[in-house]
Amino acid sequence: MNNLYIKHIISFLLLFLFQILFMNKIALFGFITPMVYILFILSLPFDTPKWAMIVICFGSGLIMDFFTGVLGMHALSLMTLGLFRHLIIRSIPFRGEIEPHLRPILYDMKFVWYIQYIVILVLIHHFVYYVIDSMSFSHFFRLLGIVAANSLCTIICILLLQILFYKPSKRY
Repeated sequence: MNNLYIKHIISFLLLFLFQILFMNKIALFGFITPMVYILFILSLPFDTPKWAMIVICFGSGLIMDFFTGVLGMHALSLMTLGLFRHLIIRSIPFRGEIEPHLRPILYDMKFVWYIQYIVILVLIHHFVYYVIDSMSFSHFFRLLGIVAANSLCTIICILLLQILFYKPSKRY
């Protein structure tokens, strides 16, 4: 088995265990729970095919749904994240060329590009997740506040994890 696949599997397992065992127990102010498990999807290589991204997102979401006791919320929100990922990568301006073997992580990309990337995708993921959770738009501005607060907390946690545990990709 390829060394790269083993690293991705270990990353997946560690992030999901960290989310399930620790982060899901956090409820800042009663409603803020960081969702750091999406870092696995956000940090997959640029050359990951779209079909593989959707399959990985769906499988990851189902695993998270199974361990958290919700039905389909993580799967649908992660699949939405996977659908928009390629579009967001292409739409954020980048000087030069994005090398396909690199990953969209803090060390491989410029800081401003990376912040735009995670902010947009985390907001998309959280919006879908919390709309499904509320099943209503009757309290739309409250919903936006919950999405914004949870997104901010998730982005801060993702940046901390990137700084502490992720290393730059190997350059060819």
